[in-house]
Amino acid sequence: MLPWLNCDRYIPPAHDLETLLTYPPDSLGYIDATQMKKTGFDPNLHVGMMAASDAHYVELRLSQTHDL
Repeated sequence: MLPWLNCDRYIPPAHDLETLLTYPPDSLGYIDATQMKKTGFDPNLHVGMMAASDAHYVELRLSQTHDL
């Protein structure tokens, strides 16, 4: 494992679908936000979650990004 990957256990800010919908229609952000709104998916399911270990951090980040 890359040692710098877990050192700070960075968790990105919550997604703002309204902001993503202002992006160009052919951008990943716009397309992703459109689909999430259409299906009622909550992109901020992980807000407030903290990683108690390096392994948990990796699992959390995988869970946050696996659909991209």
